[in-house]
Amino acid sequence: MTSKSDRSAPKDPAWLIASKLKPSASAGHLVKRSALLEKLNAALGVRLTLVRAPAGFGKTTLLQQFYARLSEEGIAVCWLTLDEEDGKGGQFLAYLSGALVRAGILEGIPSPVAIDDANTPPDRSILSSLLNQLAATDRDIVLILDDYHRVQSAEVDSQFGFFIRHLSANVHLIVSSRETPGFEWTSCRTNGGLLDIGSSHLQFALEETGALVNGQQQKQNAACLSDVQVERLFLLTEGWVMGIQLASAWLTNVSFDPSRLDDYSGQSAEVADYLAEQVYRHLPATIQDFLVKTSVLERFNGDLCNEICDFTESWRIIEELECRNLFIFFLDKDREWARYHQLFSDFLQRKLRRNGHGSVEAIHRKAAEWFLQQGDITGAIHHALNANDADNCASIIDRAGGWRLAINGYAGRLRHAFAKIPDDVLKLYPRAWLAHILLSGKAGGQIEARAKLQALQVEIEGSPALQELGDELIAVKFLLFAFEDRLHDAVVLRDLERAVEKIGASKDLIAGILGNQLCALYVTTGRFTECLAVGARAEQHVRVAGNAYSELFVGMHMAQAHLGQGNLDEADTAYRDVYQRLHASFRMDDDLVGTLQTLLAETAYERDNLLEAQAFLEQSLPSLERIGGWFDVFAAGYGTAASLAHARHDIGAAMAVLDRAEELAKRGGFARLPQFVVAQRVRELTLAGQIDLADKFAERLDAIPAPGLSGSADMVSWRLQEAVFTALARLEIAKGNPDLALSLLQRLRAQAERERHVRTLIKLDLLQAMAQDLAGRRAMAMASLESCLDRAAPLGFLRTLLDEGEPMKRLLGLFDASRRASPVVRTYVARLRDDDNRPRVPLTARETQILALLVAGYSTKEMAYDLNLGMNTIKYHRRNVFDKLGVRSRSEAIAVARQRGGLPIASGGGSKAVPSID
Repeated sequence: MTSKSDRSAPKDPAWLIASKLKPSASAGHLVKRSALLEKLNAALGVRLTLVRAPAGFGKTTLLQQFYARLSEEGIAVCWLTLDEEDGKGGQFLAYLSGALVRAGILEGIPSPVAIDDANTPPDRSILSSLLNQLAATDRDIVLILDDYHRVQSAEVDSQFGFFIRHLSANVHLIVSSRETPGFEWTSCRTNGGLLDIGSSHLQFALEETGALVNGQQQKQNAACLSDVQVERLFLLTEGWVMGIQLASAWLTNVSFDPSRLDDYSGQSAEVADYLAEQVYRHLPATIQDFLVKTSVLERFNGDLCNEICDFTESWRIIEELECRNLFIFFLDKDREWARYHQLFSDFLQRKLRRNGHGSVEAIHRKAAEWFLQQGDITGAIHHALNANDADNCASIIDRAGGWRLAINGYAGRLRHAFAKIPDDVLKLYPRAWLAHILLSGKAGGQIEARAKLQALQVEIEGSPALQELGDELIAVKFLLFAFEDRLHDAVVLRDLERAVEKIGASKDLIAGILGNQLCALYVTTGRFTECLAVGARAEQHVRVAGNAYSELFVGMHMAQAHLGQGNLDEADTAYRDVYQRLHASFRMDDDLVGTLQTLLAETAYERDNLLEAQAFLEQSLPSLERIGGWFDVFAAGYGTAASLAHARHDIGAAMAVLDRAEELAKRGGFARLPQFVVAQRVRELTLAGQIDLADKFAERLDAIPAPGLSGSADMVSWRLQEAVFTALARLEIAKGNPDLALSLLQRLRAQAERERHVRTLIKLDLLQAMAQDLAGRRAMAMASLESCLDRAAPLGFLRTLLDEGEPMKRLLGLFDASRRASPVVRTYVARLRDDDNRPRVPLTARETQILALLVAGYSTKEMAYDLNLGMNTIKYHRRNVFDKLGVRSRSEAIAVARQRGGLPIASGGGSKAVPSID
């Protein structure tokens, strides 16, 4: 029997599919998109919200979650899932009206539409009637249209454009689409009436990736991925939601072998089948052909694609790809350069290899030639290598300058190329061969590099055609000297001075490079004033030659001289200036980045900014171990890292850091680094109170000649001399031998005063005060301490004093700052005395990377590019950094890192893991 209520309920017309008028039940494991849902709340304040992204980015799932939230909050919300049939005749308007009725928003279908006749021709009066009924309601209405791309046509776009233009303020449209809609929507942006959510917003963040894949793994009773594996999957999928979901099915098919995670790609059956069915097969043949042929390009623009595809319509097709949201991402704000999503590119490349769209090698050869013509050496080398054309690649390197590329920001790219080009091919191109010699010497193969250079010199001398390379070979020879650590013979210095004088301004590039090397030698030998004078001339030479990269090196050496003279602010500012210029122009190069981060860590540590110093070292030490460097940089890096561990009272970590430095010295054949490491061990063990062990290490120190006593035949590193003599003096103080300590210190003081080594003089004054105090000479101790404080306070040196621990605090306890000191010194002393009360904040290794880039001035987008992470993930880590530092903004975080200091960092492996240099 039928009830009265059943008889009175309206019946759905036969053509209406009820399931389209409500969200479908979600399948599989869902991750709540809390941040995006908060962002979607803004939809209630605008006329139109667009959610546009390629297939599989979670558009529908997000809107289902938003629909549920609105329903729970009692907001009138209507859902309509569109399909291709809704684009015919009047069915779009009929379904739109029917959806509003079913949602209880409208009481009846606006006349003259007959909802049971889906073929009724729409006209302007129907739209007007619908708009009037919506405007007559007294509440906010949210209308969600899912999959608009399925109905997109000139007719529907026209209807919908009119509908949007005349919507009343109480109606809020949310439209999802795989393609950019064809109706007029940009006008909404001008009056603040548009919320545009694209694929960059919809990409999963790192933590969402873990929640999704491990949620699915748990449902299948499979083992979960580790944090490292989740991050790897996140990088492979670039946050593409469907790619993450398909990975779970793929893991099941490979029996969950985590070691095979890198095998997951766009060529995996799960991904390839999805992309073929949901994306590729619906495209016109011309676009399919374009996608396949350009799939091997890491980045592309219209001009490059015209060359590859042999036609002139590439710019138009790229615009169409953007409108279709075909997994394309623009790399610059001018939207000139673009790339494909990695999994999509993998999928397309398989089609290129299988479907006869052309030879992969031939496409790479065309691209290499195009990039070379544009002056883009990186692109030319990349594609020449991928064309398996070693001879052409060597020729490109040679024609582009060869060894000059190695000192102009292309060292990383050259290393990659040389690993694939046989030596017998490289030898045919002298400038490319010089580049290979230079980089192999920097990486530790000095003996072999020197032999190859000598052989090339013989060849040049015997060939008139190669005579012009003579000066270039001299430049490479002196560059190698820096990496060979050959400072035992003053003849090297005299030869270099003569070479600089001989070449003069006739060849600005060579003169600038040689002047730069002379700067480095002057820094190493403690001749800081001469370094600054030569550096000013070298800067001018390389500037005239247009070699901006060598100019950065000169600036870095001059900053080292400033630090040696005690000008901490000037040195730090100069390092940061070089760092910013490097980032702006030479982001492809890791060599100078690692070096600068190491030197910035040293100045940060001197200021007692331990947090910032650790953040820089987290990145720089692995780079130094991988790429190489020279003694002063190694000593600065490992010395600072060991001191950081000491500041955390972790002698085990300090010794572990020095073990790594010792291993590097053996591997690279560095002569001075082992002695520096021993001196640093003596320092750290003495400060830790392990005197017997420190004494045993001290026995390993070779006899280092004191400054001014070595004779003209020898050159000794000033940094090494200082490390040895101060370590031994500190040890003698700890052993109760103050007069022996004073004798050792005095051997450094004469040259330190003559050359204005203010940084060293601060250390000497402090150690001298400690020795005199031990000897019972209180007045002399106070005089030495006063001299130390007068030098250190205005310059900002802190750790030099703080590292001495209790002996320094005892001296400060005896020092009457109120009677003897200036206001600057009194403030400084108060800061030293208050060090134990400063807060301690733990950061992970990834968070220290983010903090270092924040301090360096990187934007969120630049951080994402440099670290190969999504912007949402960068924001996630940055938020954690802010929370742990107790700040709300970038400027506050930088202020904490630079000013508050003293914040030891856990590197993810517990307190014994500092510094983390995995």
